[in-house]
Amino acid sequence: MSTGEITIAGEGLLARIEGLVARVERLEARLEQPPQVGWYGVPEAARYLSTTPGAVRAAERAGQLESYRSGSGRVMLSQDQLDRHAMKRGRR
Repeated sequence: MSTGEITIAGEGLLARIEGLVARVERLEARLEQPPQVGWYGVPEAARYLSTTPGAVRAAERAGQLESYRSGSGRVMLSQDQLDRHAMKRGRR
């Protein structure tokens, strides 16, 4: 194999790697977004429930609220879960 052949093969590999990097970046951007309308981060959930972020985190850790973790690790809570939690607490 000559040096010219290696360069051409290397360029093809580089193009494939760049394509994969672009695809990963697009996927990461999608993961950063909430899964759908009706999902809240901890601060938004606290406002929705008229409580503190600490209380929301405590309820999530205690298993009283189911949560979803986004690709970046952000805790997301569904409005349905928040409504059920509030009903159990007599707040809605």
